[in-house]
Amino acid sequence: MPDSDDNLDFLKDVLDDYLVETGELVEQLESDLVALESRPTDADLLNQIFRAVHTIKGTSSFLGFERMSELTHRAEDVLNLLRHGEMAVDARVMDVLLQVVDWIRRLLEHIRQEANDGDEDLSGILQALEGLLKGDEAQEKVAGSVSETRAADQESAEKAEAASPEERDANQTATAEETKLSKKVEVDSDEEPAAAEKGETKTTAKDPASSVAEAPAKAERPPVGRREDKGPQTVRVPVERLDEIMDLVGE
Repeated sequence: MPDSDDNLDFLKDVLDDYLVETGELVEQLESDLVALESRPTDADLLNQIFRAVHTIKGTSSFLGFERMSELTHRAEDVLNLLRHGEMAVDARVMDVLLQVVDWIRRLLEHIRQEANDGDEDLSGILQALEGLLKGDEAQEKVAGSVSETRAADQESAEKAEAASPEERDANQTATAEETKLSKKVEVDSDEEPAAAEKGETKTTAKDPASSVAEAPAKAERPPVGRREDKGPQTVRVPVERLDEIMDLVGE
């Protein structure tokens, strides 16, 4: 059986190989990310970056460097979305990925000196990576909400086009009533100036003399389900107010 010294030598060799390989991958990662800024849709470049991070994650997990493994695993999730076109490469994404490279360097240096990946707080960079992932999900929810709104508008339009004949008749009746009311208002407005030219004076219901004078004329008209008429009432309505009333009737 190999003695403990042989085991230590073997582990040291494995660790040295890990440090050399990971160091080279980090240098390549930084170079590729700089190139990605000018070629954000380069699929081959994205795949190359993804494979580098995936390799670092696998070897780190094998050697028990859990913090390095967790960091690269979350970065791998973001890169996976990028290379499948489910997330766009923008300034925020680039900033977070470059921070990941800096953190890999720091952990790697700690491994070189202490043979472990230390205990530095990674919560900030992990939250940044999680924010990219959740931000993508939130974007999908917004897009889904917009699609639902458009579908609802389309459905309303289709219902309006498929309205029954009864509904169309009701709409036409409402329009006819609106036209009659408009004509009546115009007639009443024309009669008032004519009466003024003839010297006629209109009084309110509070004038007893006016009520007595117009009583015979009112008697000739049969009552039509109205309360006792207390005399002619005149209401002066500005034209702008009539327009508002017509708009309300139309609605």
